Amino acid sequence: MEIECSGCRARYAIKDELIPSGRSLRLTCKSCKAPMAVSAPPRPAMQARQADTVAQGKESPADLKKKILKHFKDLPLVPQVVLEIQSQLAQSNVTMQKVARMIETDPGIASKVLRIANSAYYGASGKTAAVMQACVLMGIKGLSEVVLLAGTEEALSGKLPGYGYDAGELWKHSLAVAFGSKILAHRCASTLSSAAHTAGLIHDIGKIILDPHVKERKQPIADFMRQRQKTFLDAEIEFFGFTHAELAAEVCSAWQFPELITKAIRWHHDPARSHGDLLANILHMADHLALMGGAGYDDDDALSEVQKEALSLLHLKQADLSEIVFQLLECVNQIGPV
Repeated sequence: MEIECSGCRARYAIKDELIPSGRSLRLTCKSCKAPMAVSAPPRPAMQARQADTVAQGKESPADLKKKILKHFKDLPLVPQVVLEIQSQLAQSNVTMQKVARMIETDPGIASKVLRIANSAYYGASGKTAAVMQACVLMGIKGLSEVVLLAGTEEALSGKLPGYGYDAGELWKHSLAVAFGSKILAHRCASTLSSAAHTAGLIHDIGKIILDPHVKERKQPIADFMRQRQKTFLDAEIEFFGFTHAELAAEVCSAWQFPELITKAIRWHHDPARSHGDLLANILHMADHLALMGGAGYDDDDALSEVQKEALSLLHLKQADLSEIVFQLLECVNQIGPV
């Protein structure tokens, strides 16, 4: 901000954050030595929080986000071979032989691919003993799903002490949202079914990255949610300046996932801001249906509501929802335990 001496009209530039919110300072003009009074301009709550954070020597939300994104590759989220296989499967000239060889380079992924391929959901129960055989039986779309399931299982199955999730809870919820998204896509836009499954599976991966920082602020976050009747999403915005959904979208961009998946994940809690993006609404609805079916984990489930516009856009009636919940939970059960 700029201030002007009322005596000699000399002008001075002063940083807003140097003046405490709601306070005024008395300064002396360097030219004519006249006294000057300056007050801090009103600041939005988030700006005030950021200024206070800087003043206390802590990381600002912007700095924290930059730091997290800079180092997220160090986290064991998805093995590099899985991202490479996904990239190969997206190519028009992909061959099953090449993909099978890539899978076999990682024994851990290979064993998980075979286990999932032999699950009741993929219909090859007890029949598939070799990776190449699994590739042929499932086809490109089925193989893409199974490889991503195998690659994310470990990261999604762990505990998240910051958010208060026990082992397996995030995995179960992610599976439910993945299959729910796929079911919804089949009803209204079958060409989106594969992308819907992928988006559903990794929609909450930002929570894994953010969890250590949530853990550091666990009590203040809990107090904020209880005293002000706010959701965990509200707390993320209040304490960090961004949400786990924004973080997940940034990570998906870095992983070079298609823009339609990145956008859907970014707006899955608020699809009304996605300008009618169909996949964002599918993901939002699947997330809600998973919570309805008990495949959820948030303490603030009671405060979570589905946007009515999503029901309309997806041509759903209330009577349809219980049937879809039953279907998605059945799919989860068919995959089997971690």
